[in-house]
Amino acid sequence: MNIYTIVLIILVVTGCLNVVFRQRWVVFATTILLALFAGLRATNIGPDTISYYTDYWLRTMDFNFHSQFEPGYSLLVKIFVFFNVNANTFFLLFAFLTLSLLGIFFHRYSYLPIFSLAYYYARFFLTRDMNQIRQSLAAAILLFSLKYMAERDLKRFTIIVLIASLFHSVALIMFVPYVLINYFGFKSDDGLPLKYGIVYIASLIASLFITPIITFIFNLVGLGTDYLTASVYTSGGGLLNPVLLFQSVISFLLAYIMEHRDTTLFRRTLYKTYMVGTLILLLLNQYRVLAGRTSTVLVTVEAIVVVDIIKTLVPRGGQTIVTAAVIVLTFFLISESTLSIGYLPYVTFLN
Repeated sequence: MNIYTIVLIILVVTGCLNVVFRQRWVVFATTILLALFAGLRATNIGPDTISYYTDYWLRTMDFNFHSQFEPGYSLLVKIFVFFNVNANTFFLLFAFLTLSLLGIFFHRYSYLPIFSLAYYYARFFLTRDMNQIRQSLAAAILLFSLKYMAERDLKRFTIIVLIASLFHSVALIMFVPYVLINYFGFKSDDGLPLKYGIVYIASLIASLFITPIITFIFNLVGLGTDYLTASVYTSGGGLLNPVLLFQSVISFLLAYIMEHRDTTLFRRTLYKTYMVGTLILLLLNQYRVLAGRTSTVLVTVEAIVVVDIIKTLVPRGGQTIVTAAVIVLTFFLISESTLSIGYLPYVTFLN
């Protein structure tokens, strides 16, 4: 049994116990555990980690070094380099920042915050907090824009999205659900499963003809076409992508719940944002990496909506065991296969 599975067991068991004892401090304790687990990793843990360390080291050698990363991230690196903070400490603090934002959001909005953290670990933690850390922070920041999306407070919503985009430009995709939810068909819940099904089929058809449009956009902004043509970025995509199938099931369940159950305005905004993320994943299904990196910042809320679905559809006596089982299955079906790509064996920079 590897350490990743051990951490999963700790989180799931803690989540089960906290259903009974409801201790607030446990949420923050598990958040600290995950932050330490991500922040203490060595440079060879996670395929992208070495590029972040290299960027930091280059900045220490040349303070005016031109980084490939977004200005917010580069500014943060500059501040820490200016104060002679070493790279290991920077990435440890970066992990604490990201996981603290997630912990606060889950504590505030999830019915079972420990289970939401455990689900986040099972579904997103490896590829984000152990690897794509800019995207992870951007996604965590975007969670706090959902309140203002629900309230149609465009000014505050835009400020938060722009802050997130300073760490990863994909955060700008958040404007898509804002427009769809507040101004188009997603605004009403009446007949939502049928409406969503129609849009789902339309997105599927559109995915067959979208390549020229994406190619034009990529060439226009100077991104090149590697994400569209290189097999390393496209293999494993398509309609049989298990993540797409998984998200599709969740999205239709959410549509059903919103039509048949009373939910708050904030909750409906949360659900609909997730559903839009699934549509984007479907629309770009031919391009596995592009689809994943574009849609993933919209579906961080999966850690909350899965808990909500179980709470709504499963009898109370079975909710805890079903939630724990779903978390474990999610880890082994989606994340466990990732471990062999640069995550084993786990070592820390303290070794």
